[in-house]
Amino acid sequence: MQMTRWVAAAALVAVAGCASAGRFPADLGNTETAAQMEIGDAERQIAAAANAGGDSLAVEAMTSARAHLAQARESEGKSDRLAVLRARQAAADAVYAKAVAERVLAERARVRARTTLDALGPGGAR
Repeated sequence: MQMTRWVAAAALVAVAGCASAGRFPADLGNTETAAQMEIGDAERQIAAAANAGGDSLAVEAMTSARAHLAQARESEGKSDRLAVLRARQAAADAVYAKAVAERVLAERARVRARTTLDALGPGGAR
């Protein structure tokens, strides 16, 4: 949860920086093709996160990723730069969700291994 706040804060700072300059960053794609590519990447990242267990282990991040993806699709054709930005946010949320899911699974595996080791008792199996 704490990391989600940091990710949200970082995104807010980036957007605020763009807003204070009065324009989008120069490196954002400004074509429909760029938007489609970024949306496709976000879709792949969301699928990877879901496959890693993100839907059940990182619900908040997955919800955010899907919301940003929907916003990107909605912006596509109207403001391609905004679509690119939203798609990148969706991809970042998905990468974070995948990392959270992998961390939870690794922690569960560690606990199982520790339990098995502890069950062997002093000196281990002989």
